Amino acid sequence: METCNVDDELNIWGGWGCEPGADDVAPFLELVTYLFRESESESKEWFLNWLAYPLQNPGTKMYSAVVLHGPIQGTGKTFLGEIMGDIYGENFSLLSQDDLAASFNEAFARKQFALADEIIAANDHKAADKLKNMITRQSILINRKCPECRRS
Repeated sequence: METCNVDDELNIWGGWGCEPGADDVAPFLELVTYLFRESESESKEWFLNWLAYPLQNPGTKMYSAVVLHGPIQGTGKTFLGEIMGDIYGENFSLLSQDDLAASFNEAFARKQFALADEIIAANDHKAADKLKNMITRQSILINRKCPECRRS
């Protein structure tokens, strides 16, 4: 992890999970096209722009979330999120229903991209509120399990 001290500011960002390259993005675009096959074409373009913006503008918080829903399992929705997780590296978090219910949330510290897989928050107002706060607030309070380790 690189650190730099400029004007008494410490940069602890470790960088992306992979280096940019000239790889073929056709399989990725085929997956997105497949997942959005029954959506309006503008939805797919909006989604691709939503994915690209924080990568093109590091440090930007989107204040929005994308919900990919489909009645059939195994179509690639989670896989798409995992691909983005590879790009974000240590700045990625995979959230579960249990994570949202947990008292300690250190796993969410310094994350730029989160994949909430199989979250059922329709009747769980606490989980829904937690998700909403993570998405719409400028910052969230991190509750660490180890009191001596309290640093953000």
